[in-house]
Amino acid sequence: MKNSILIYQKIQESLKNGIPVALITAMNSEQNNLGRKFFINKNKEVVGDINNDSRVNDLLLEYVIKKMNQNVFSVISIVSLNYDTYKITESNKINISDNFDKNNGSVLFIEFMYPKMQLIIVGGGHVGHALAQLGDVVGFEITVVDDRKDYANLERFPMAIKILTGDIESSIDSLELNALSYVVLVSRGHKLDEAALRMSVQKNPAYIGMIGSKRRTSIVINNLVQEGVNLEKIQNIYTPIGIDLGGQSPAEIALSILSEIIIIIHKGSGKHLNSLKKIIL
Repeated sequence: MKNSILIYQKIQESLKNGIPVALITAMNSEQNNLGRKFFINKNKEVVGDINNDSRVNDLLLEYVIKKMNQNVFSVISIVSLNYDTYKITESNKINISDNFDKNNGSVLFIEFMYPKMQLIIVGGGHVGHALAQLGDVVGFEITVVDDRKDYANLERFPMAIKILTGDIESSIDSLELNALSYVVLVSRGHKLDEAALRMSVQKNPAYIGMIGSKRRTSIVINNLVQEGVNLEKIQNIYTPIGIDLGGQSPAEIALSILSEIIIIIHKGSGKHLNSLKKIIL
């Protein structure tokens, strides 16, 4: 009972701190471990075990961390773990029901839980509005920053969990950004982009992208370099922003921006799927 309480406390603590977690539950009774739970987070903190074999627990740790690096939204895995071969097999590759009665392994139910990813949109104009709509559908937690209340309000952005309409730099300074935060600068002018960028780079979000012409973005970047902003952080800024989809409308530009973010999250190639796997007739 104490172990279960500790596990659920760890889940709450990790998610609150922006750290993905996995809760593993044994599903078969042949090993006398039915319902036994095992907690792992992305920082490799571990609570509990499935059995007393450290190799089994190490194998689970390796599997969970690899899976976490491939996903950022909640997902469930059902796997078979063989204690003789030290091999994990996912349910889509075997008949999982055949593994319930085996004595040399466990069937495990794994719940991956991720803190909500933040999409911080600086600029409540047409592109920002379209981006908020698309980001909400994908599953991001939307924050809108603009110094104009006419452009940043709940009527215009009903999906936003937070709307900030004060000074741009102060607004971003008030936000808690982390490795699950994606900042998009689509404001109406380079002065506002510069203020937003100056503060954003200090907070080390997962992504900073800035819209604008080469001239506009060059002015912003050069000003920050002259101020002494860390060059490595500046080089990590995505500008020009987005994937070349060829579209020009605000919605199409927003889609190209979100496509870039999704590719970064999932380490996608951005290639046409039919170029990766041809149809065999």
